Amino acid sequence: MAREAETALHQAKGFGRDRCELFDDELRNSAERRNTTDQRLRKALDDDAIQVHYQPIVHLTSDRIVGCEALLRIIGEDGAHLNPREMIGAAEDGGLIRRIEKTVLQRAASVVRLTPEIGDDAMFVSVNVSDRRVLDSRFPFALAHTLYNADLPAEQVYLELHSSAIAGKGPGTRLIIQLRALGVCVVIDEFLGANDTDHVGPGTLTFVKLDTRLVHGIHGDRGQARAELVIDSITDREVDVCAVGVETEEDLMVVRELGCHFAQGYCFSPPVDASHLGTIITRQS
Repeated sequence: MAREAETALHQAKGFGRDRCELFDDELRNSAERRNTTDQRLRKALDDDAIQVHYQPIVHLTSDRIVGCEALLRIIGEDGAHLNPREMIGAAEDGGLIRRIEKTVLQRAASVVRLTPEIGDDAMFVSVNVSDRRVLDSRFPFALAHTLYNADLPAEQVYLELHSSAIAGKGPGTRLIIQLRALGVCVVIDEFLGANDTDHVGPGTLTFVKLDTRLVHGIHGDRGQARAELVIDSITDREVDVCAVGVETEEDLMVVRELGCHFAQGYCFSPPVDASHLGTIITRQS
């Protein structure tokens, strides 16, 4: 009973202050899934079974791969990949996020070193930062240490922060300043609204990734008008835009017309392992 009460308390805190939650079957199933995910994460870390896949990011002017997003992959007992959001949630709650972050950056460093240079530029790798790490004042120091040990140049690292990180003048804004001071590039991920552009500027962000819902809605008049408004609000501030979730040639044609500079999605490639990524980039050279 005490454990169930603690689970309900944790759930209530996750939704904000002045709330109560009842421990029901849904909450019990959620807690069991998180416990299973936590155990699988710990085993994967201990057994060095963490997988990192990479999805190419394409520059739409040159039509060439210029970078990739590193995506955490862990196989569950049923042979399927664990849910990414559940993995990150369990890693944050279980105190595993720093170990995972370090592992992903080390793997990414190896890929960057082995991947052929793209023209005159070295390929960048983009890595997601969890919301919990945005609030951790020690994160920039830990990142600098990890990059040094991994021999990964800061300018080839693009860190993706959720769009909520730039709301107001909170820890996300301070983190962006600290990361830029380290030489790391900063990307805002899952960007949805033109009203979130207060802190979007060329001195702070490298580019902004559109929320996939914007991209998937571009074939209707209303959805296309909304996407155009958001894209214009970003490019007007001299920041590049990356369309995420580009799945078809029709998607690609429209995001080009709307002014996106980069694109990512199954139209180019699904997430692939390091060797396959190297093959794809070598083929375009």
